[in-house]
Amino acid sequence: MECAFAVGNFSFRYGAEILSVRRRVFQSRTFPATLKRIILERDSYCCRSCGKHRDQLIAEKSHLEVDHIKAWIDGGQTCYENGETLCRECNIAKHHSKDYLRKMKALS
Repeated sequence: MECAFAVGNFSFRYGAEILSVRRRVFQSRTFPATLKRIILERDSYCCRSCGKHRDQLIAEKSHLEVDHIKAWIDGGQTCYENGETLCRECNIAKHHSKDYLRKMKALS
């Protein structure tokens, strides 16, 4: 049995089960594969920071990642609304800048 599932302007087809991952909050730090795919589709397979598309990143031997907008360590949830697509380089830069700010705050 095949079912359709719509998220925004996107439709996905699944086997016997309709997944409602858009509304669900997951307990794990990592984004489940289905939720990653929905977030990547929502963001048109482009980095939300620099705007590079998946195809350009593959040519540059890089890739896209789905990361928390509000960091998991800071209480951010693993859910559709708190996920964003970033290229590897932008994701690393984001985390380095947050680590730097945390260290500066601890020193003051």
